[in-house]
Amino acid sequence: MFGLRKSPAKLPKHNSADPGFHKSSKPNPFDSDDELDNNKHTLNPSKRTSSEPSLADMTNSFDGEDKVEKGFTSSSKQSLTSNSRYQYKNNFRDSGGVENQSVQELEGYAVYKAEETTKSVQGCLKVAEDIRSDATRTLVMLHEQGEQITRTHHKAVEIDHDLKVYAVSIVGPFPIAVTNLLDLTRLDLHNNKLTGPIPPQIGRLKRLKVLNLRWNKLQDVIPPEIGELKRLTHLYLSFNSFKGEIPKELAALPELRYLYLQENRLIGRIPAELGTLQNLRHLDAGNNHLVGTIRELIRFDGSFPSLRNLYLNNNYLSGGIPAQLSNLTSLEIVYLSYNKFIGNIPFAIAHIPKLTFLYLDHNQFTGRIPDAFYKHPFLKEMYIEGNMFKQGVNPIGTHKVLEVSDADFAV
Repeated sequence: MFGLRKSPAKLPKHNSADPGFHKSSKPNPFDSDDELDNNKHTLNPSKRTSSEPSLADMTNSFDGEDKVEKGFTSSSKQSLTSNSRYQYKNNFRDSGGVENQSVQELEGYAVYKAEETTKSVQGCLKVAEDIRSDATRTLVMLHEQGEQITRTHHKAVEIDHDLKVYAVSIVGPFPIAVTNLLDLTRLDLHNNKLTGPIPPQIGRLKRLKVLNLRWNKLQDVIPPEIGELKRLTHLYLSFNSFKGEIPKELAALPELRYLYLQENRLIGRIPAELGTLQNLRHLDAGNNHLVGTIRELIRFDGSFPSLRNLYLNNNYLSGGIPAQLSNLTSLEIVYLSYNKFIGNIPFAIAHIPKLTFLYLDHNQFTGRIPDAFYKHPFLKEMYIEGNMFKQGVNPIGTHKVLEVSDADFAV
């Protein structure tokens, strides 16, 4: 029967759960069977909780050095106890310092420090990865915000330069506040219900190129301050209730190309000064209460050098068509219907090279129409009804009502 070998000196019980004594290869002849059984029962290896070697292992004089070394080597590879970790964390301050520790304790201490360092490095790497992810998200967010700022800036610049508020039924007087937007290049308020006059402050918008106020209920006179808008190319004042005369200050707009004044209550004569506008392509003063003659309108030499479309219909213009009208060589449309023109149609008018539409109906013209009109290479329509021409005078074209909107000539 085998028993446990007793140490030469009696050891007190180890407070921590000892691993128990190692079995000896030979039985001790001085031990009885009962003692052996009791020892077996007392020293239960299953109660071992410490990774450190027991005192019996370290003090047993019968064990060899190899066995001790083996015990310490295996212990360095096992998990550290809370007591050991406490000692390691405090750098052995409670047990004499690092210099007073055994090789085995230092080995365990080194393992502990390695583990702590590894955890610390892994923590740093995790923090670095989190910082990198946060930085990436921040950069993406900043990029998106930058694009949004750019879009907002462009939109603000567009609003600052191009104000379009049309067909939304704005009711009331002209909004004077818009005259504070000094960088405006386009002001479009057409097709609303604006009333009252255009304020003289309109002349402050020095950069304005397009002023579109048609299809409102604006009243009073056209302010001469519009003549201060030197960059203006398009002026739409049609389909309102403007009264008074056409201001000659409009002749001070060197860039003006399109002038729409039809469907108002304008009176007086069309200023001959408008003929000095070198870039004017379209003049529509139809459906007003204008008087005067074409001869007065083109009395300046070189009048209307770029004019293509001349609309004077539905007024109270009188007199004949002067031959000098043929000097306006860029004319394509001449609309003189529903006036009080008289006399013969001059032969020279047939020599306007690009003349395409000629409307003479509902006047008091007499005589015959020269044959050259019927041979004109571009003339598509010539309306003549409602006059006193001699028999045999025929129209040209299909005689449809000419309906041309402002937008047809917009650039």
